[in-house]
Amino acid sequence: GVIMTTRNTPVTVPKNTAFNLYSGTVTGTYAPTTSRVSVKVNGGTFNMYGGAIKDGCSLTTATYADKNTHGGNVQILGGTFNMYGGEVANGKSTWVGGNIFVTVGGAINLYGGQITGGVAVTYGGNIWSAGKVVMEGGTVSGGKCYNYTTKKLNETSTNFNLFVVNGTFKMYGGTVIGGMANLTFTKNHATGEVTVS
Repeated sequence: GVIMTTRNTPVTVPKNTAFNLYSGTVTGTYAPTTSRVSVKVNGGTFNMYGGAIKDGCSLTTATYADKNTHGGNVQILGGTFNMYGGEVANGKSTWVGGNIFVTVGGAINLYGGQITGGVAVTYGGNIWSAGKVVMEGGTVSGGKCYNYTTKKLNETSTNFNLFVVNGTFKMYGGTVIGGMANLTFTKNHATGEVTVS
C-alpha cells in the first residue's frame, strides 16, 4: 500500500508510541513550494523493516532555527529511528538533512537498508545529525548538497552523505559511499564523538 502525506500532515510518531513499517511506501509527494515531510518522529520509536520512504520535502522560507525546514523524508525531533531494511530515498531540504534530520535528543540506529539520493542546500545531503547515529549495517550513498548562495551543486563539499555536529557517530559496519562523516565543532558546540571500528 501507499501512504501519501500532504502539506503539514506527515506520519507522526509521538512519545510512548511506535510506528512499524514492514512494506509499502510512505511518500511526501514532492512539491517545489510546499513542505511535505514523510515521517516525523517526535519522541516515539519508528522501526523500519522494509518498504520505502521517498520524495519527502521540507521546503520553506522559514529561518534555519525552524526545525521544520530540515529533513525531507524523516525528521527525528526526539525519539528513535531503527532502520533494519527498506529504503529512504530522494528527500529534499531547504537547509540540512535532505533525507534525514536528527536533532539533539534524537537517535538513529542503522542495521540495514539504504539511504540514498538526498539533497540539502547546505550540509548533510542524506543525514544531518546533532543527536546520536549508530551504524552497524546498511548503505548511505548518493547525497548531494547545493551552495546556498549560487544555488548550484557544491562539487567540492565533503558533506554529501553524513554531517554530524555536536553529536555522536559510531560506525561498526555498513557502508558510506562517497565520503565519510564530518564531525564539526562550532563555538557553541564544543563536544562530540566519532568512533569507527
